[in-house]
Amino acid sequence: GGSGPLPAKPRPRRRPTMTMAVAAADARRSPCGMAAVLAATALAAAAAVLVAVVAGSRVVPIPAFVHTARGATELKVPGLCGRPRWEGHHGPYVSDIPRKSLALPSVVAPVLGAGLRVVGGLFGTLAVGMLGLAGLILAGQYGPVLKYRKRLPPVDLGVPILGQSMNILKHGWSGGGRSWLRHLQSKNGPAYVFNLLFVNRVAVDYPLYEKHMADLEREGKLRPLFSMSMAKLLGTKSLLNLPAGKGNKLHAKVRQKIAPALTAQQLALMAPQVETMVRLTFREMERECEAKGQTSLGFWIDRLTQDVAAASLLGGFADPGLPYLERLRVLLEDIISGLFDIPVERSFGKQTKLGKAMEAKRKACELIDELMEEAKRSGYPEFDEQRRNILSQLARASAEGEALSAEEIHDSVVTMAFAGKVTAAAALPVAVAELARRRAWAERIAQEAPNFKDGVENPRPSLKFIREAMRLKPPAAAFYRASDDWIELGEHGAVPPGMPVAVCMDYPGAGLNGGAESFDPDRWTEDYSRKHFIFFGGTTPHTCPGRGLALLEMQLFLHLLCKEYDFEVLSEETFVDRAITQVKYKDGLPLKIKRKTPA
Repeated sequence: GGSGPLPAKPRPRRRPTMTMAVAAADARRSPCGMAAVLAATALAAAAAVLVAVVAGSRVVPIPAFVHTARGATELKVPGLCGRPRWEGHHGPYVSDIPRKSLALPSVVAPVLGAGLRVVGGLFGTLAVGMLGLAGLILAGQYGPVLKYRKRLPPVDLGVPILGQSMNILKHGWSGGGRSWLRHLQSKNGPAYVFNLLFVNRVAVDYPLYEKHMADLEREGKLRPLFSMSMAKLLGTKSLLNLPAGKGNKLHAKVRQKIAPALTAQQLALMAPQVETMVRLTFREMERECEAKGQTSLGFWIDRLTQDVAAASLLGGFADPGLPYLERLRVLLEDIISGLFDIPVERSFGKQTKLGKAMEAKRKACELIDELMEEAKRSGYPEFDEQRRNILSQLARASAEGEALSAEEIHDSVVTMAFAGKVTAAAALPVAVAELARRRAWAERIAQEAPNFKDGVENPRPSLKFIREAMRLKPPAAAFYRASDDWIELGEHGAVPPGMPVAVCMDYPGAGLNGGAESFDPDRWTEDYSRKHFIFFGGTTPHTCPGRGLALLEMQLFLHLLCKEYDFEVLSEETFVDRAITQVKYKDGLPLKIKRKTPA
């Protein structure tokens, strides 16, 4: 036998841990961590390619040592697919393992080598694809900045590739308080370039928009921008999707047809029906409190605003004895739930929210056509004399213009449902939470006698309170515009052609000269509101068509709540709704509600 010291006993391998899984989970919480995960994935893919190359090689031997009682023997395999041979290093070979047992590795090795080559090729392709995608994203992120660096506003893109996306998902894009939008505004000023979801955008606050962009909007030189899913659901003939201002005849045509159905007179006629719906909602909330000890304000407000939007569209067809209100409400609920979804219904079919929403819109369009045919057959003279529902107004030629096409009607109905619901559903929980802390204001609102014959925007206590609550925690962060030409922002730089502009409505000042953090509803006089109330589209040509309806139902809700019920907010804990990057109340603002006992 050979002589010499025995080789050192190899150190036992540590048991595998969940370190990588934990690291990946932690990485999701920070942009830098996500970048590290992407880099690690690319390196792992490159390593897989290297393994595949080595595994397929028949030139470079891969040594493997078999330790025996007296020495070590090297098994040399040319690649993993060649025939092994033995070489002793410490005297004659003495094996404790029968040589026949080595036949199995020699059979498995070719299969293993082929498998590794396939896996390595797949990982290599993935690595090349990821690197190419990362290169395209980086080029789109930093290319325009380098090209237009002398003219752009201050640049705050965030981390490479991900930009500000992770911070916005973590802290919320809007919702007041410590939202990431307010953080960026305090850091960069009224205009800056940032990156969200791989797209560079310019954020400008509303006063800067009024100074430098509002005239461009009125001249028809700006076009609205929405996410792909929202643009598809609203439709190409939607008021919100159509360019407004000078020269945009289709927008003017649709708006002119919708306006008569939402005048102050028509809203006053709708008030009793809306009040009935609000009372029914409170009864359901009271029953839920009796059964469970609390109720979710967000759930019932979502349902109420959807019912009111559907009723405004249906008019006489909203009668509880007819089946149309419930059908349209359910369909509109599905449509609105898909507005903020990722547009992947072509890849994953109707099971995605957007896929279900597109199917719901198709069924809603069929229902709308059915209702218009029913109206033509039976003839409802009261539609034009007392209550002009939106459907009848759009489908008939009148002094306001010719009847709209079927596609224009379909898109207008979805737009009205969206406009009549979303803002009110977001603003009411904030107003109720603020009312719970300000009982003096609750008494003022309870004592008012709402009369909407002279309009819904008279500065009564409930309306003042709603406006101040919306200023404090805006229901929407921004609306987007773009232009085919440069947009000059004066001393703050300029926006390149085609780059999206986020006109921000969530900022502490909100047009105020001071006292931004104080809660003072009395500031909203009629004249002050005309100048500084920027929500529902402000004074832009894209003023929200559901503005009056939303203000009507919010005022009635607060008045009846304060007059007829005692209520207590149980928790104001918030979370970030990542679908719309908005800060919301957790569990829809849980509260207790109980009817007041008569004095």
